[in-house]
Amino acid sequence: MKKFILVFIAAATVFSVSSCDKGGLQGKSSVTAVITEEYIDGSNALYWEDGASFTLFPGTVDNVKYTLSSGAESRCGKFKTDAHDAMGASIESNVAVYPYNAAATVTTLDGLATITTSVPETQTFSRAGHYDVGVCPLVAVTGSRKGNDLPFVAPLGGVSVKLTGEQVVTKMELTAKGGEIINGTMVVTATEDGVESVEMTGGTSTIVLDCSAGIQLTQVAKDFVVFLPYGTYEEGFSIKVYNSDGDLNVYEADGQRTVHKARVLNISRQQFVIYNDLNGENPETANCYMITEAGGYYFDATVKGIGQSGIHSTFKDQDASLSPAGAELIWEEVTGLVTGVSYEDGKIYFACSGRSGNALIGATDEDGNIIWSWHIWSTEEPSLFTVDGVYNETLPWIWTFMDRNLGATSADGYGLYYQWGRKDPFSETLNFSTVSTSGHPVEGGPSDNESVKNTIEYSIAHPASYLSTSSRNSDWLLDAPQRSLWGMDYSVMGLADYPEMKTIYDPCPPGYEVASANAFWYGIYCGAQDFGSYITLFDGGLEVPAAGFIYVSGYGWYGLGSYAGVWSCSSSWGNLESAFRLSSISDAYNYYDRATAHPVRCVASSHSGRNQ
Repeated sequence: MKKFILVFIAAATVFSVSSCDKGGLQGKSSVTAVITEEYIDGSNALYWEDGASFTLFPGTVDNVKYTLSSGAESRCGKFKTDAHDAMGASIESNVAVYPYNAAATVTTLDGLATITTSVPETQTFSRAGHYDVGVCPLVAVTGSRKGNDLPFVAPLGGVSVKLTGEQVVTKMELTAKGGEIINGTMVVTATEDGVESVEMTGGTSTIVLDCSAGIQLTQVAKDFVVFLPYGTYEEGFSIKVYNSDGDLNVYEADGQRTVHKARVLNISRQQFVIYNDLNGENPETANCYMITEAGGYYFDATVKGIGQSGIHSTFKDQDASLSPAGAELIWEEVTGLVTGVSYEDGKIYFACSGRSGNALIGATDEDGNIIWSWHIWSTEEPSLFTVDGVYNETLPWIWTFMDRNLGATSADGYGLYYQWGRKDPFSETLNFSTVSTSGHPVEGGPSDNESVKNTIEYSIAHPASYLSTSSRNSDWLLDAPQRSLWGMDYSVMGLADYPEMKTIYDPCPPGYEVASANAFWYGIYCGAQDFGSYITLFDGGLEVPAAGFIYVSGYGWYGLGSYAGVWSCSSSWGNLESAFRLSSISDAYNYYDRATAHPVRCVASSHSGRNQ
């Protein structure tokens, strides 16, 4: 049986111990103290530890210190004092507080004791797996001053995270996200039947579990418990765990959580993950990060897309900086694909299971509103197809294409769908509905507050929402035409080969950008074929699946499995509310409604050096 020192005792446990002296405890140099119940489910017993001491109010307000003299490693111990006889004012019963607290006080009225003690801000976990003396305050109240032997019960509960891995844990921090006070001065009301209430004052919402001696993790889960006042925690807990190298794991237990007296709330079993910096080898930031293997990851969450270099002079937003207060998972195609989403010191952390699929993570402000979001693309490493003058001497420039659509998990996968100029994708695996709560809500349009919803600002704050066409000529935007959202304004640049810049709204990963219409035109020029469910460009070198597209209303697909259409980065000629798309093998300059959603194909960026 694993031993934990002084953890939890049921508040209303009925017990029976032999009395030492019917005359009560006042003036006694030796008393018996009993722990009355096992911890949680009985798998861990509670024992007194060598050096244990408590405060006894022996029928008076005098604070007398008693120290364990025998009974270590048992639930029934003998405690002694060298103090003189108590001389203070009488109280109705004997009251004890563990651990010894010289500042502890007590009053009694009609059998109810009001005890003032404290919950430590730092609790200690040792290598041996024992909690040091005093991390879990206990109280004992007898029925009268003549009561003998002290039945200790706990005014606390606990929160546990079971950790596995190969790391050495040195510290854990638990924070009540709703701001509830969990350390500091504790006022406990109790009777001989147990604890009735706990009130905390003067403390903070964070408790530190000091594991500085080093707790070695293995694949057998080790229990890390923080003791705190019982009660309801409205917004749950945030738990930070540090290893000996300073690496951080953050576990979010969101939503209302209830901690019961003398019981531990098990949050979950977690693998300690070493997080990899997605901006490490390639410091370029982006709106999409591609993950090719399972693991923990983090990225810079203080930058919008590619950053300040991606701010076009025509954009309303001229500031690429962010100041998040939190982070959340917005949607995922595969349950459990992304877990442990958290924000810390300008970084968003998450773990990816390695399964194929897509997810969207958002940064939030202090009120929980989304201020920016990032697409997490879990896939095998795409192959690259490069066309240049060596491939065909008529080509003036170089393009390096990914072998798949953005968000696809294979070369023949459809991938994700984008309204032209938006950075956030839509998945065919999720539901589209005006009442959608877990998929893609359909919002905006002339009948749904389009002056607010059909805007760049609303699209950023509601990245999962499909914005139905506005009253301005089949664009999802109601404002005057914004033609450089993906970096190429035809009215200024004409039929250019590359965008003017990779903008903060470009949806591609670091080092890539949305392909131009010219890139697709050259693909048709070099030889294209239509095979029904897919087409090929560049004489069979590049395959484009017939992924179809989503109607302007957000309801339903056109040509799913039979039509190959892909957005370019180019706004179009003629109709200012349209953009160029590849339309099968017939046209790379087919201008179409920007409120529709098409797949995107990324090419190595002309602005990152990858295309040099």
